[in-house]
Amino acid sequence: MTTILKTFLLLACFALSLPSSAVDIDKLTYTLNEKDLTATVTGLVGGASEARGDLIIPESVEYDGNKYIVTSIGESSFRNCIGFTGKLIIPNSVTIIGGAAFRACNGFTGKLTIPESVTEIGNAAFEGCTGFTGDLTIPNSVTIIGREAFRNCIGFTRSLTIPTSVTTIGESAFESCSGFTGS
Repeated sequence: MTTILKTFLLLACFALSLPSSAVDIDKLTYTLNEKDLTATVTGLVGGASEARGDLIIPESVEYDGNKYIVTSIGESSFRNCIGFTGKLIIPNSVTIIGGAAFRACNGFTGKLTIPESVTEIGNAAFEGCTGFTGDLTIPNSVTIIGREAFRNCIGFTRSLTIPTSVTTIGESAFESCSGFTGS
């Protein structure tokens, strides 16, 4: 067998074994895992950093005849996005909010609701976010809150509730947060 043919076959086998691909669906970009039909949100289409209105992450997306369940928000997916003027809605299918996923996002309004499906909030996931109001309740499903996860969040106006299910709270997770009135 020639070297070129061997290289071609090796590359073809490698390409067929790749379980994921990136696609744009509506206003969001996803990495789709074709093996287990799951999706990770990786940002706004085209890598945009400005958005208006609500940010609604769907529970599932359809692509090429398949339905993919959105199970995670990838690292730095919406980092430094500006101009949001509405709510952030995370579906019950998401289990992981990646590191810096919403770091330095501003303009969100209303309560931040973390669904019961989430088990991990990554490092700096919401660091420096502004605009959230009301309570921040970490659901019983969460076991890890990463370092600096909510550092410098301003705007919360009520209580912070952390359940006993949380086994790890990273360094500076709530440092310089303002607005909380009790627990």
